[in-house]
Amino acid sequence: MTRAARDAAGLCLRCGKSRDADSKHCSPCRAMLRKCSNKFKSRKLPAWKALGLCLNCGKDRVPGITLCVECREAKKRAAARLRERLSKKKGVCFCGQPSDGNKKECKTCGQRRRNARAEAIAKGICQYCKKRESEHGKTACAKCRDKRRRACRMRARRLYDLGLCTACGKRKRTEGLAGCPVCRARNRRPTKKVA
Repeated sequence: MTRAARDAAGLCLRCGKSRDADSKHCSPCRAMLRKCSNKFKSRKLPAWKALGLCLNCGKDRVPGITLCVECREAKKRAAARLRERLSKKKGVCFCGQPSDGNKKECKTCGQRRRNARAEAIAKGICQYCKKRESEHGKTACAKCRDKRRRACRMRARRLYDLGLCTACGKRKRTEGLAGCPVCRARNRRPTKKVA
């Protein structure tokens, strides 16, 4: 049985037995994988430390920090995903403050995000990744625009197939069109048929 088939069946990717609810592996395999990873790192760690390399992967690290740029960014993204997942469950912002109404962030974090977006637009860099230059006359780079466009199309296709309005995603759509009567009356897009 392939790993993909095991994953689809909800089995441990390594041995094929039933897996833990919060993992893709069973408890014995998780313990073994953790042990192997820790053994490898414990053997390499002193050498990496002495050479001034990243303590996670062994590449060149940022001066004054124990990780390389890639590992640091990956760690930040993982922490942000964890905070977001926890905040959705509790109804609190990423920072731990109560969220503002039905939004997923508090007023302070919302204002900080809006300020960062405005600052990026003013500098002429992409408002989403804040790394690449935005296209002429646009607020995002080509890569982020394509990524968002694909995500919007996938969402619209999913909602259309479910028989829901592709603008609000809540009410039933009008037959032959992508939007519901309420969104069409408000002139919200998209109201055309999804191909």
